[in-house]
Parts: sequence; C-alpha cells; structure tokens
Amino acid sequence: MSKIQRPNFTQTPNILFDEMLPDMSEAELKVVLVITRATFGWHMPTARLTISELQRRTGLSRQGVLNGVERAMERGVVDRKDSTKGGFAYFLVVNNVDQDDDDG
Repeated sequence: MSKIQRPNFTQTPNILFDEMLPDMSEAELKVVLVITRATFGWHMPTARLTISELQRRTGLSRQGVLNGVERAMERGVVDRKDSTKGGFAYFLVVNNVDQDDDDG
C-alpha cells in the first residue's frame, strides 16, 4: 500500500464552488473539472483535448461532452482554440485580480 508523501492537488478557482456550482449540470461540471486538471493541474495555459479523451476522463457520452463544453463556453468559464495537432486547445477563462497587500 502506497503512502502519500506530500500533498498532491490542483488549484481550482473558488468561484466555481461558491457561485457557479449550483447552476451547473453534471456534464458541464465534469468538463470544467477535467479542463482545470489538464491546465492548472499541470501549470499549463491550455490543454489539447479531443472529444474522445474528454469522454474517457469524464465518463460522459459524446453528446454529454459536447453539451458540457457548449454550456461551459456559454457561461464564459471555458474557451478553446484550434490546435495544430488536432482537437482543440481548451483553457479556463480567468480574470486577473490584483490583491491588496496587507503588509504594505
């Protein structure tokens, strides 16, 4: 049995849990979480994902993935651009927010 040596996690924007989650379908949430893992989890701005890979990683049908991607794009959480290697390069749409420095 393996023991975890140190924390292993993917940062996820709090707004996803605090504001968006109640209105998201299962398909949309699964797609957003997989894209979050594939981008933020690997410290990458985009991730090239095919529909087949999204199906495998979410457990959704092809139509479920397409619906989830469409809804996440409509919500403005996810976007994509054509990938030169096939499929799309997906990314989370995030706003840069300046945080106040209480120390200074």
